[in-house]
Amino acid sequence: MLTRDKDIAGLSKRVDEVINKAIENNKIIGTVTLICKDGNFIYKSVAGYADREDKTKMELDSIFRLASVTKPIVSAAALVLVSKKIIGLDDPITKWLPDFQPRLMSGNKPSIL
Repeated sequence: MLTRDKDIAGLSKRVDEVINKAIENNKIIGTVTLICKDGNFIYKSVAGYADREDKTKMELDSIFRLASVTKPIVSAAALVLVSKKIIGLDDPITKWLPDFQPRLMSGNKPSIL
């Protein structure tokens, strides 16, 4: 558990070492890393390139294409909300996003059978 500035500094050093090694070994070209504790950022790091060919440096607000990686993230977040009884597993999406009105090409509403 991180409780002291010394602990946080040690964590920061270890994370920096891992990131730098990954960049040096061409495992990643760049990263934005944020670590939160109790709702507060305790670590922020930007390293490497957003675009290696153009030599565009990574920035804190760089945009990433996550593609299908977002599906498990959103699913996990939704299940946390379900476990806290904030949302219901069977709630229609329109209960929380009333303007979202998905339609199939036929014009019908999609449904799960």
